[in-house]
Amino acid sequence: MSVNQDLEGLVGISMPFAPEDSPACITGVGKETLDWFRPFANTILSHAQDFTTDREVVLVTVCSYAKPYSHSFIHYGIDRALHEAGVLNKVEKWHLSSAGIIPACLEEVVPFCCYNWDNAEASTEDLVALREALRDYFTRWLSLYASPLKKRVVTYFREDSNTQKAIESCPGVWVRATAAPHRVVNPYRLITLDGRYMDPDCILLGSGNLSLLTRTIEEALDA
Repeated sequence: MSVNQDLEGLVGISMPFAPEDSPACITGVGKETLDWFRPFANTILSHAQDFTTDREVVLVTVCSYAKPYSHSFIHYGIDRALHEAGVLNKVEKWHLSSAGIIPACLEEVVPFCCYNWDNAEASTEDLVALREALRDYFTRWLSLYASPLKKRVVTYFREDSNTQKAIESCPGVWVRATAAPHRVVNPYRLITLDGRYMDPDCILLGSGNLSLLTRTIEEALDA
């Protein structure tokens, strides 16, 4: 099924077709990768309100190496903490990444289920370009979606992450639950895939950081 048909069948909107010669998994860093995803990201933004729910609080957080996002150990850990706190089914979840700002309901849809951008492979120039794209996507999402629908937005990223740097000065965020990598002991830092991959976002699973996140969401729900 084409990208267009896949998304159109799911949410009733028209998406640009992926190039016929696109790989099964879109990997890489840099401007070319960002440009490839931009039409998809822009289409989601222009139809952002089509993805709304009746939940007033939105959690905007990381993507993940594993796809779909909810199947990754990072998001499993986050979702488990939210479930144990009794708030998992009270918030919307969106993911901010090189592919755009993506609602959780599209996590199994091409191309959002089959891509990877690895900051460890990115140059300083690549990271600057990524920050510019992330800030653009997030700022537009706030104005097109969160603000008009009066959503209370909670963001959850590492305090030293490229994404946090991109959005930290954006207006319109209700509150930020920023994970502190240097103040929380996090055993999940040691998790690798056959010794080849270590994800710094594992710090988001630190118990102190998860407690901060759940408290922040509870405060947002009560506001």
